[in-house]
Amino acid sequence: MDILAWLRAQPARERWYWDDNRDGSFVLGGIGVADVIRGETAIDVHAVLEHTHAMLGEDPRARLRGHYFGGMTFMPPPYVDGSWRHFGCYRFVLPRLEIVRTGKHHVMGLNLLPGDASPRAMDGIRDMLGSVATMLRTDAPTLPAILQRSDTPDRDGWETLLTHAIAHIRNGTMNKVALARKTSLTLGAVIDPLDLMWLLRREEPNTLEKSGNQPLAFDTRGSADDAAMVWLHGFLGAGRDWLPIVERLPGYYHVMLDLPGHGGSARCQSDGVFSFHGTARAIMATLEYLRLDKTIFIGYSLGARLALYVALRFSPRIRGLVMEGGSPGLEDETERRERLRGERGVRDALQSQPMAEFLDAWYDQPLFHSLKNHPDLLRRLRASRADNRVPGLCRAHEGLSVATQPNLWPELSRLSVPSLLIVGEQDDKYGGIARMIRARAAHIQVATVPGCGHNTHLEDPETFARLLLGWLTAEPEGMG
Repeated sequence: MDILAWLRAQPARERWYWDDNRDGSFVLGGIGVADVIRGETAIDVHAVLEHTHAMLGEDPRARLRGHYFGGMTFMPPPYVDGSWRHFGCYRFVLPRLEIVRTGKHHVMGLNLLPGDASPRAMDGIRDMLGSVATMLRTDAPTLPAILQRSDTPDRDGWETLLTHAIAHIRNGTMNKVALARKTSLTLGAVIDPLDLMWLLRREEPNTLEKSGNQPLAFDTRGSADDAAMVWLHGFLGAGRDWLPIVERLPGYYHVMLDLPGHGGSARCQSDGVFSFHGTARAIMATLEYLRLDKTIFIGYSLGARLALYVALRFSPRIRGLVMEGGSPGLEDETERRERLRGERGVRDALQSQPMAEFLDAWYDQPLFHSLKNHPDLLRRLRASRADNRVPGLCRAHEGLSVATQPNLWPELSRLSVPSLLIVGEQDDKYGGIARMIRARAAHIQVATVPGCGHNTHLEDPETFARLLLGWLTAEPEGMG
């Protein structure tokens, strides 16, 4: 086939086009779904590449490897076999249908509107997906996917659509459904159909980010088949702060989160996420994305306060709780008002001072005096914290501070998960708080790390890891 002649014969809106995307991938689009499914159009993908080369003056093959190849996908044999598989990772797009090859799966996506939610429409969609899957001739499982439309007009339509999709899955006519944003170039993890309604939480899909229900940035270590441990860092920190402990605890699946305003989550734009409830929901959305349930939470300082909140609000999904230098909040309203005034001063300093100057003052607080015994550690902390973005830190400090934290003291007695509180021997402030916690909730265990202050997991990671592992293996329910 003469590719140029064929292209010139197409209506303007159906011609192949080039679209650069932010991640360096690209899309070649065009042709109608119906013609392809009927087998009336067959185009050699290499001919398309050659045409693109001529049109752009550059060879797209150089940009394909490791990215996505988009374009005319559903070609009858022999074109579908072998001509593009050496690219390894690729993406194909048609007006309402696309395939993404990810790992072991081909994931087929449909851009659906609420009007597609009728049983008849879903039957047609199922048949179309089946026809395309047959033409793919791949040994990899083929999974239908529903893609979110950014202009979806109503929540009820989406719920109806998903209800019908779930019915097809239960009947065996579809085996999985994946949900992804229309603006995303890569489909997310394939999730079970019954998880869809939990993820939506009866909200319109395109409002998930506004409600603070988007996943946070994270890093993992270990096998997902092992018991999961979720690590929450302190203010100014990042998930990687926990690596000295994580590396000492093999046999677990470690998920190190970057909290809103920090690290990879520094660009969180949703106002709703910068609150205890919003951050807790974002944490749980991340665990849902990772398909994790019954996790062990470990938090330091700010992370400890958040971990306690999560354990109280989402206890059925928590196996255990470890708090390092954490507090249930403030009970006295006068103290809360005074604390609010002081916290405004911290944010003013963040915004007006160079970061190096702010960090000098921050670590000169009595709470961190023990770090002066570890000059190399203090130097590393200052260097890593200097990369933080001030706007994100200010929003996190305002929404997640002790003064804005809900008073959790009255709820300690109903904390139902096995819990451990770790404090440094030289941490007078949080040592006193630990004694008060123990007096109100005797079921919470307390362990002290000798010779350390507020930041025990970095000052003495060996002892911290040994204490934690001893508690994990001694718990009657078995945390390992």
